[in-house]
Amino acid sequence: MTVCYICDNETTANGAVVHASYDREDCTAIFVSLSESVTSFLQSKGIDAYELGVNTSGINGNGKKINRRLSGLIKFIFGILSFSRKKSLCCKMISEFKVKKLIVPSDRSHGNGFIMPFISAAKNESIPVCIIEYADFADEERLYQVRKLSLNRYKPDFLTRNFFPNWIIRSHSEKDIQLYPTYLLIIWKIFGCLSDDPKVVGMLHGVSVFVRNENTEQKLIEAGCKHVVKIDNFFVSEINNLVDMESDYDLAIGLPQLAEHGLCDSETARNIHINLLKALDDSNLSYLVLLHPKMNRKEYENLTNNYKGDVFDGSSHEGLLLADCFINTFSSLTHEAIQAGKNIHIFDPVDLGYTMFDAYRDITYSKNIKEFEDFLKDYKSHLNVKS
Repeated sequence: MTVCYICDNETTANGAVVHASYDREDCTAIFVSLSESVTSFLQSKGIDAYELGVNTSGINGNGKKINRRLSGLIKFIFGILSFSRKKSLCCKMISEFKVKKLIVPSDRSHGNGFIMPFISAAKNESIPVCIIEYADFADEERLYQVRKLSLNRYKPDFLTRNFFPNWIIRSHSEKDIQLYPTYLLIIWKIFGCLSDDPKVVGMLHGVSVFVRNENTEQKLIEAGCKHVVKIDNFFVSEINNLVDMESDYDLAIGLPQLAEHGLCDSETARNIHINLLKALDDSNLSYLVLLHPKMNRKEYENLTNNYKGDVFDGSSHEGLLLADCFINTFSSLTHEAIQAGKNIHIFDPVDLGYTMFDAYRDITYSKNIKEFEDFLKDYKSHLNVKS
């Protein structure tokens, strides 16, 4: 059986590679890259990916400035033609490789324009479409956060308010935003790949969601997702056996991906990282630095080489198990760290204020370096009492 993994960024590519190597089924995996950075990442793992839309431009590619000047009707016409062409390419690949299962990163994302055509093509061929929990799925709060800087571009129009109200996301204190332009929603509706409620993954009819932790499973079920399946944590398959193992480090820190996610500029992000590492050095606590797949390892190692902490060379899923406490900025790895019995501290230097982990009452938070230094002092005192 051939399983096709659609990879739109380094996170999904990393998860796809790990899942494909863990999957016990007798199957062949092929990887489709939707960006140059994903292709490079897969090549670093010794995988030759099939590229789709990597160098395209125009209505659904990189021609965003041109796209904004076009009228809604022209966007719709070109969008229909573009979707049809892309779906034809997806159908050809599905047929050529005899794909029997399609694994996509989302059922609510445009990406580079190929995710929805792939879903539509698979549904036409009655091929199962699955979403795997590589990372924590963004909720309405986080979907809003990444779009609020472009409120005028995402202002809901008449058609969306009346025909696609579920595609409008809301904040208690700010203006409503629609997730995607109306012409795209109409096209997805025509081709049978419009989710009933994009605030939650898995709300597209016929799509199954495979999750690694019970917290996500419960949230999706409560939201109305009908096809949720709990699977093993394929990143760390023996995590339950590692809960009581002795830790090598006091702390493991997942350096926040601030610039990578557009939360601040590169210089600001670097200064935040420097101050974090200085505070950790001054604490005299042993610590391990975990880097996200999106982070350029060479670039960050040039930074971390100036400080005492060790940079973990393997998967962060395994690295966090080597420390007593996991420090992060709203990382989806928090679920695994809690499952493994680790202490959790969340550092929020850009005031994201997410509530995604509020159910876990023992998590501590800091919003600036002074508060972070205070946390380190308190934690060191806790370790001294414990010893």
